[in-house]
Amino acid sequence: MHFWDRFGGWWGGYSRQPTNSSHQPTTISIPSISTASSAEIATRQMDQEPLFDVVQCLPPDDDLISDARKEIQNALDKTEVFSEFGYVPLGWGSKCDELFHHGLNLSGNTLIERQCGPYSNAEKIRMVVLMSKNHRPLLNVSVGPNYVLIFRPFKDTLDSNNGFFKMRNGRCISSSQSLDCLQLDQALILDGNVRIDYPLTGGGLCMLLAMKKKI
Repeated sequence: MHFWDRFGGWWGGYSRQPTNSSHQPTTISIPSISTASSAEIATRQMDQEPLFDVVQCLPPDDDLISDARKEIQNALDKTEVFSEFGYVPLGWGSKCDELFHHGLNLSGNTLIERQCGPYSNAEKIRMVVLMSKNHRPLLNVSVGPNYVLIFRPFKDTLDSNNGFFKMRNGRCISSSQSLDCLQLDQALILDGNVRIDYPLTGGGLCMLLAMKKKI
């Protein structure tokens, strides 16, 4: 069971690897003899590192944002600002779908094609989520190894001040820069094997689409 499974369908609860006092994943290994060079090992580790991508898109206009917000407003009004999971689902609607795809071309994206096949054919779950405040740090969380997730801001930039997570690992396929925030003209495509930390802060609204990987 993984973090997103609690919302029904594929997701419910989040999972963690065992961690030590410094919050680093711990593993139990069996001694073995390796003849690979350090360069070969480093290359293998890079190839095995989970991937993410930051895609440019067009920022939506205020009217579209307003129409999409009406579809989730009732759920938002009833939602607690605190959560044990970092996010609270608010639902989805046709205007939310229009807002998510506004100026965003996902056809032919390398990460999606490799992990899920053509975007138009991939099995999907969609929701708007509120990045909730947390009573305790949520560290080294896996959002779902069997999925690729796409995050896009609803109306404001997402960063650590309003609940946006920090990635512990992962390699961007289109840039060497680290990702500290997600702008209105950006979407994050994330392999669910990436490990993340949630801040204690919250308040951000995010559109989320998850696609099941090909097995």
